[in-house]
Amino acid sequence: EARGNGEADRLFSQIIRNSGKPFSQMEQAKVYKRLLDMGWQQTDIASKAGLSASRVSQVLDLLTMPEPIKQMVTCGQVSASMAQKAVAQHNPAKAVEILKDAVAVAEIEGKQRALPRHVEAPVTPQKRQRAVSVEQALKAAFEASEIEWVEASDNVLVQMPEQHWLIVRELLKL
Repeated sequence: EARGNGEADRLFSQIIRNSGKPFSQMEQAKVYKRLLDMGWQQTDIASKAGLSASRVSQVLDLLTMPEPIKQMVTCGQVSASMAQKAVAQHNPAKAVEILKDAVAVAEIEGKQRALPRHVEAPVTPQKRQRAVSVEQALKAAFEASEIEWVEASDNVLVQMPEQHWLIVRELLKL
């Protein structure tokens, strides 16, 4: 048995015989990259995995994307195919901006994942402001608030500007 074959077989069995949650495309890309680093060719990986060589190449392309896009794919905010399309059509910085806007539009609609229709949807300044993450909204709200510890009790009094309260309530769906 050639050196590394056992490791390669173990990696393939993880992908092919994985009966649990299927690997994400980003996880597959990392496995394929490890195989390449072990001296495998893309055509060998494709043959063993039962995929076309072009499909293996597409999955590996995920690893070359800008880090913010890789994070959006890993977190499930955009699909791998949508990310690849944006990168193919635009320079990397523009693709990041377009996908972040699509995620913002999706969040405004209460969706966790951006869809192709979200890419075409214009992001107005009002929409962008409302698409702020809950964490950012809470941080801004508390920075603008007056906080007072109520003596002789376990209470804290927080006086928050109304516009911050409305944003927090909307984001938390209160």
